Amino acid sequence: MDAQVKLVIKSKDEQRHTISGWAYVSKAASGEVVDHSGQSIDIHELEKGMQRFMKEGAFSGEMHRGDAPNPVLECYTFTPEKIAALGLPSDFPQGTVVTIEVGPEAYAKVKEGSYMMLSIEGQAMEREA
Repeated sequence: MDAQVKLVIKSKDEQRHTISGWAYVSKAASGEVVDHSGQSIDIHELEKGMQRFMKEGAFSGEMHRGDAPNPVLECYTFTPEKIAALGLPSDFPQGTVVTIEVGPEAYAKVKEGSYMMLSIEGQAMEREA
């Protein structure tokens, strides 16, 4: 199945045309997170998928339209083990944060508020939990 993840933009850098935010959250302080499609992803499966995504040359699209021209520059998946090792609070969200470089047109849309999120697209296998 085709998988689409929306990146909620939390920070931006105008000089470098980069945006950063949560690509996916598996578990928040309130518990397991169910996404807009009614599914959830185990944090360790998310970590494996994001590592494969980065290894294969990670790119992001714009609002699930057209090609994926925007390179993903950084990616970090916060697993329970990494959260503990970093000394973060135990209720810190379990999920993946990414930084994406976007072109001038896309960045202008981010800046004006037309784009509140970008997308990461790929392939996923659906399994019963």
